[in-house]
Amino acid sequence: MLQAQDWDRATCGPEGQDADVEVVLGVLYNVSHDYDSAAAAFRQALVSRPRQGEGNREGARKGRREGGRGDAGGGCGVLAYLHLSALLLVFHSLPPFLPPSLPASDYSLWNKLGATLANSQRSDEALPAYHRALDLKPKYARGWLNLGISHANLGRYEEAARCYLRALRLNPEAGHMWGYLRVTFTSMERFDLVQLAGQQDPSLFEAEFGR
Repeated sequence: MLQAQDWDRATCGPEGQDADVEVVLGVLYNVSHDYDSAAAAFRQALVSRPRQGEGNREGARKGRREGGRGDAGGGCGVLAYLHLSALLLVFHSLPPFLPPSLPASDYSLWNKLGATLANSQRSDEALPAYHRALDLKPKYARGWLNLGISHANLGRYEEAARCYLRALRLNPEAGHMWGYLRVTFTSMERFDLVQLAGQQDPSLFEAEFGR
């Protein structure tokens, strides 16, 4: 892992690592349960991505002025991505990642940061990251689910239930989320709601939790 990070820094130079490479590093650190390093990598990606976007636009403008394709600064990212993607093949449980030409949107990256913080028992720090993801994409069902899990970890069961119900309204096919809701109702000692959850109808809870 450290060799991959050193290779990235040597390839990208002193300007800082490519944002997409930082995302891949963050995933690899997550797999190795080094959550602090994973969170640092995702934060660096969030910082780097706007700066690189501006650099790419300037490179494109320069290329047009010179009558050529221009150097958008993407060579480092592509090479580093391909190098680190080879490492991902070792971990069969990882989801596929988009190449630098099709980077993950920022809401997804904020969600990854939140999940990493939650995995390292820092659910209170995860909440702002999830809120940022949901500010960017309010109908992000996975974000609402993860936010609910962090609230539940902090003992905020009513907030957790609201988040789970919001996620279920956005993605009714995700039946596994009812399990999270039943556990939350059990923690609240609301066994009447546990029984009601068996009908798997989010509208039945509007009087209790709103929409």
